[in-house]
Amino acid sequence: MNVKLTQINRREIVAALQSGKTTTQVLADKYGISRSHVTVVYRKETGTMLKPVRRLSPSEKETIVAELASKNATTTKLAARYGVTPEAISYVYKTRVGKPFRPQPINKLSSQEKETIVADLVTKKATIEELTSRFNVPRGTISKIFRKHTGKSFGASHVPSKVKEAIIEELRTNEIVTKQEVADKYGIHIETLGRIIKQVTGKTFRSLRPRPTTQIYLISHMKSLDIVQLITKLSQENPNSTIMYDLNNGEISVQ
Repeated sequence: MNVKLTQINRREIVAALQSGKTTTQVLADKYGISRSHVTVVYRKETGTMLKPVRRLSPSEKETIVAELASKNATTTKLAARYGVTPEAISYVYKTRVGKPFRPQPINKLSSQEKETIVADLVTKKATIEELTSRFNVPRGTISKIFRKHTGKSFGASHVPSKVKEAIIEELRTNEIVTKQEVADKYGIHIETLGRIIKQVTGKTFRSLRPRPTTQIYLISHMKSLDIVQLITKLSQENPNSTIMYDLNNGEISVQ
């Protein structure tokens, strides 16, 4: 039986799912709700459908640990390569090595490199994502360098217009991409993404997104066994969708 969740509970569920370190079943057991309720909470809070968590193979985990240990890649680059979150990459390293991954510290960059980073951001010649790739450091390091040298945080005003346009276009056309995925892709903070959306469109992330197509099946005259078989079939055909069973209105919807 589902229990009433507080807003804090809802935020905890979203954060846990976005970290890639847990599953809907674990969260369902933790909060005393069903797995479908967990997916509905995620959809309502983020405005996107929950995508299946990608499971990394043992060999992939070994490669991840080796590359992080040798400083050949960042958690952001590895996350993009394997289709998981940076938090999931860090979690793999911690569970395999027994200690948290410590990215390259800020003082490893030369003074000239730091000046180049600040200049490229101020003149909008490069995005944070491009600079993290060029200098092989985390996005947070780039932001700290910018803040230390300018006394300001790197925000929406520093993101090139073309990048802002690309972000808005992706959000308007891609109904499954999450807010965190877009922020990671363009090398910006998730709060900066929210400000860009508001600045360019005057809307929020949720109101900007295309609404998922909803399929409705009337079941008021169906037998119980037929209803169960229909739900099973719809679940198999729509693994990334939420199946809603409305007994009062006699219908099943796929969202």
